[in-house]
Amino acid sequence: MKTKDKLRKLAKLVGYDVKTVKQSIRTASMISGVSFAMALDSMLKAQEAKKNGSRLSMTTSAIQKK
Repeated sequence: MKTKDKLRKLAKLVGYDVKTVKQSIRTASMISGVSFAMALDSMLKAQEAKKNGSRLSMTTSAIQKK
């Protein structure tokens, strides 16, 4: 899945437009010191888990990715 597709999917899950989601991920990635792609993947996994009723946190999904 390309970055654009992931951004669209995440934007749909959280209910914001793609531009806002992209800006917030960029800010979060700069603060936490990880790459944009890793922050995007972590947030997407966390939102999908939240949607499915799981209690998977962002840190857990980031650890699982490694």
